[in-house]
Formats: sequence, structure tokens, C-alpha cells
Amino acid sequence: MLRPSGLFGLFIFFICHGIAWSTVCEMFLYGDQEVSDYIYEGFRRDYNVDSHDLSMLMALFFDASPEIKRRSWMGILILTGISTYAVSLYIVLGWKIMRKLADNPGVSKTTQKLHRQLFKALAVQTFIPICISFSPCMMAWYGPVLGLDLGMWNNYLGVIALSAFPVLDPLAIIILLPNYRNKLIGVVKRPIKYLNSGTSAVRPTGDSSGAATQLY
Repeated sequence: MLRPSGLFGLFIFFICHGIAWSTVCEMFLYGDQEVSDYIYEGFRRDYNVDSHDLSMLMALFFDASPEIKRRSWMGILILTGISTYAVSLYIVLGWKIMRKLADNPGVSKTTQKLHRQLFKALAVQTFIPICISFSPCMMAWYGPVLGLDLGMWNNYLGVIALSAFPVLDPLAIIILLPNYRNKLIGVVKRPIKYLNSGTSAVRPTGDSSGAATQLY
């Protein structure tokens, strides 16, 4: 369990990470007049909007001034380094956690079984951000460099993938850990029972006074 100083350090780390990312975007990938002119026709045709009225972050690798190309490459390479570092951190921390869990001789069979389940969950949780966060970003950043015209597919797949991360990450834990999984299956199989729990029904009795008996 983390001490208060550890929690504070973790909070500061996340703040610094966000500041570094935002600083790189504002310094190297901001959209100026040349960038707005470059995409004006395409945005007018596809979205019917004026690119000069938009706030954007953009990298131009070709057909631009040397200054634009220089800062575009610098911004993308720095962001690639930050992203690669984050993914590497997932892998290293996951490996350390699994090694720590495995280095417990003499534990009970129940604990060993729980550790194996946690191994699987950690492996999946390491794999998920690589697939739906890191890979779409790399494709969007370096696709134009490789001559890949992703078009609207980049918008559809990239946005959906990034939005799915908060759902898929806890879902992996629910599915891989039996206690959570069995509870979820029970809820799915008996939705009416859970939705109607705590409700009451009123049925008339057979006496002539018209009284009713409330059943819970």
C-alpha cells in the first residue's frame, strides 16, 4: 500500500506528464496561417467549415516551409518518445508485479490460483492500451509519412478505439476474475429478479370486506 508521500509523488508525476504533453503540442504542433491554408480546401469540401476559424494541432511533413516541417518532426518524435515510455512503463510494472506475486513460496493453493488469475488480468491490461491507445496514435502520426491516406477511417477507428479504453480496461478484470465474472453472469441471466428486488405487489383477499394483503 502506498504511503501518503508515495501518493503525492504519483500525483505530481501525472501532472508533470500532462504538462509535458501539452507543452509539446503548444510549442511544435500549433496551427498557424500556413497550416490553415494548407487544409482549407479539404476541410471546406469534407466538413463545410473554414479551417481559419478552428483551433487545431497538426503536423506537416511535406509541402510546407522548412520551419513547419522541422517543428512537426520535433513534436511528433517527442510525443512518440513520451508514448513509448508510457507503454514501456506498463510492461515493466506489469512484469514486476507478476514477479512479486510469483515470489511467494509456501502460499496456499487458493492464493496460487488467485495469483494465476491476476497474471492473466495484468497481461491483458498491459495489452489493451498498446492496441487501442498506442497503435492508433502511431498510425495517425506516421501514416502520412509512409504515404498512407487513412482519410475518415482514421477519425472513426481512432476515436472509437481511444474512447473504448475506459470500458475495456475494467472489463478485462471482470471477465478474467471468477468472482466478478460469476456475479456479472448472474446479473445478466436474472435481470428481472434484480430489477424487481425490493418491490411489492398488492393482491386482494377473498373476504367480503375488500381488504388487501400486501406481499413482500
